[in-house]
Amino acid sequence: MMKFKEWAEAKVGIDLSLNCEAQIEIPADPSIINEQFVNAIQGLFNEISFNNAQRILHSHGHTMQEIYELRHGKLSRIVDCVIFISSHTQAETLVKLASEHNVMLCVYGGGTNVIWALQYPKEEKRMIVSVDMSRMNHVRQVDRKNMTAIVETGITGKDLEKELSRYGVVCGHEPDSVEFSTLGGWIITPTGKLQQSLDQPRVSSGPDLNQIILGSEGTLGIITEAIIKIKAQPEVCKYESILFHNFALGTEFMYRLSRSKVWPASVRLVDNNQFQFDMALKTMPHNKREEFMDKIKKYFITQFMQFDPDQMCLVTVVFEGTKQEIEFQEKKVFELAKFFKGFRAGAENGERGYFLTYMIAYLRDFAMQFQFIAESFETSVGWKNVPSVCENIQRRNLEKEPFVSFRISQVYDSGEKIYVYFGFGYKGITDPVKCYSEIEDAAREKIMKNGGSISHHHGVGKLRKRHRS
Repeated sequence: MMKFKEWAEAKVGIDLSLNCEAQIEIPADPSIINEQFVNAIQGLFNEISFNNAQRILHSHGHTMQEIYELRHGKLSRIVDCVIFISSHTQAETLVKLASEHNVMLCVYGGGTNVIWALQYPKEEKRMIVSVDMSRMNHVRQVDRKNMTAIVETGITGKDLEKELSRYGVVCGHEPDSVEFSTLGGWIITPTGKLQQSLDQPRVSSGPDLNQIILGSEGTLGIITEAIIKIKAQPEVCKYESILFHNFALGTEFMYRLSRSKVWPASVRLVDNNQFQFDMALKTMPHNKREEFMDKIKKYFITQFMQFDPDQMCLVTVVFEGTKQEIEFQEKKVFELAKFFKGFRAGAENGERGYFLTYMIAYLRDFAMQFQFIAESFETSVGWKNVPSVCENIQRRNLEKEPFVSFRISQVYDSGEKIYVYFGFGYKGITDPVKCYSEIEDAAREKIMKNGGSISHHHGVGKLRKRHRS
């Protein structure tokens, strides 16, 4: 990790000599108890918890603000009780009793939301119960003929793929939070991804209540099961990567690729800052031979191929399908890359690039120990507005924080999804969370004024509702 340490200090501005430990015990107010409700639920559920650690765990998502509060402050309002349900019948019973006794319910999947979905009003006097879905984690049926599966919504993305693999099929939806996020969480965010709730390919039968519930961000009920589309496991899965001289060329490549209709299973573009981040995580050479080969590669790229280390960016690609399908896709993708002076950089860089996306949240939380705040957010934007969105965010934010980075991780006919990453050291800043929030608000205003959306897939929630007024 020596290379990462050097990069973090020199390029990002993290001072690793600082040490800001998190508080050992997080404060928790006593539970508000609705005695009639508590008496009514006795013996109906396998586990009911009033434990403070469980209450705190079920009262926050994973925004930077929430993690900062956990480390240094106090959550303004936490749930009073956690009930673990294990069946649809238990869900019905719980909703009925909560309604009868005026108890507030909040569904908890993986706790990975980044929209303040688990932030409760400080003045709420009703008993708040967190409904934990983790025990509803089974694949109940797989239909290889219709290529659908009936799945309980408490299952995590990682476990879903593990269970489906026993049937030789995949779901294929792998967000950065796939390790912890749940099927239910994917459904209730308005992504437009998982809205097939019938076992037919298409239905046109008048107003659809499903469209109101799906995308409601969990405010209209508990979704216990879902019918999802599945696909056969690919015969071959192959990583690749392509270097481009700058972000503009990489973006143009992504645009032309979207027009070609030869779309790999996944294709992502990271800018120079994130490319350097990726390289900093590369394993150090194990011996003199590996060290020598790394120097030869670097010389070839920077001197012979004339790639500027401070400008070049990386496209990472995943090909899936039969051997023949992948060969066809590779041929088309690399022909297009060559037109934009791209250089094939190999499978190792491609695989590490995807691995990095799963590490970012961990590294963000780790950086707080050294008084450095970092966060990401996403938007969707039309192709013609991509340059103005990125340029305006850079221009707005570089005055205040040293690290700004972009990743294009989804392409469509009419545009793309952009992830924005930024961070700054907060030593000497009285209220770093307020400072961060002001910067993010300004960045979102710039995004929307330049044709971007309020969110691509995370949703609005309490965090972004002020941008809708």
